[in-house]
Amino acid sequence: MSLSIVEIPESKNYWLIRTNGGKYYSEYRVGKFIGINWDLISLSDIQKLNNNDLRSLVKKQYPEKRSPGRAASQLKIFDKEIQKGDTVVITSTASNKFSIGTIIDEQAYEEDISQKLLEEDSKKCPYKKRRKVNWLNEVSKMDVDRPMFKLLQHARNTINNANEYADTIESLVHDFYVRGNQAQLTLQVKKEEDIPALAFYSLGAELLELVNEFAKEYSYSEVDVNKIITKVNMNSKGNFKLKGSHITMIVIAGMLMVFIAGGGGTFKVGENEFGIETNSIIPQITEFLNEKQNRENKELILKKYINQLEIKTPNEFKENVGEISDFKYNEDGQDEEKKEE
Repeated sequence: MSLSIVEIPESKNYWLIRTNGGKYYSEYRVGKFIGINWDLISLSDIQKLNNNDLRSLVKKQYPEKRSPGRAASQLKIFDKEIQKGDTVVITSTASNKFSIGTIIDEQAYEEDISQKLLEEDSKKCPYKKRRKVNWLNEVSKMDVDRPMFKLLQHARNTINNANEYADTIESLVHDFYVRGNQAQLTLQVKKEEDIPALAFYSLGAELLELVNEFAKEYSYSEVDVNKIITKVNMNSKGNFKLKGSHITMIVIAGMLMVFIAGGGGTFKVGENEFGIETNSIIPQITEFLNEKQNRENKELILKKYINQLEIKTPNEFKENVGEISDFKYNEDGQDEEKKEE
């Protein structure tokens, strides 16, 4: 099996969808949909009318509303511009929770909602025009990086383009992914108390030193750790992100984290579409970490920081590793399976 790398299409769009102040957040999640208001305007109206005519219809049906042109534009976006595979983000009351999902239908649909149900439950979403969503993750605002709050601050409409925040949003779903020619690895700090600055920054320095040392030893000439960009969220809990165009380099960093944090690992190896020779990298990393005389101190220091900060093992690497408990590297530098007791 090849090393599974999540590849995000550059054509994919990202949208922040308002939930009426969080009122419909739970229903959107449970019902696996998002919706938009202006129920006197049908999907048929949106699809057959041009922008000017749709604006006129909105003005006719909602004479008390300001900015009919903006409403018409929002309706067109909901029906036409939001595509299957796009990512949507919704927030709960006071943005205490964020949910990230993927649009799974080809086009919008209309849901018949009985007046009786609306009368019985004042919190029920009345919006008829909807899109189907597969929700991928829900996170607390404490686990969200600051750029997401900047997105909320500038979001004035029901539907807001969030393409500028694509990497921030993807990191809430994937610990490791490739988008275009850039790879990003997120190391999640799960420590609840104040984060020791020395341990936090030393973690990155020690990890990159190991990556650099590994690249030199095994002649990965394209690897240059100086080209890795770091992004840091020093909140408790926080994130440490590594991003760069050298995909192999980010892969090596992630795999070193898995092996050191878990004590080892095995992969069913192959070659993925990016040309990373996983069948050579895996034994090289094992051999590299087994050479205790040369790098035992670096490894122990890095593991100390991993434990001190309670770093969560990146999911995209952990899922490709066999049962870590079934594998270890010993003091003699030889791989061996743990024996059953």
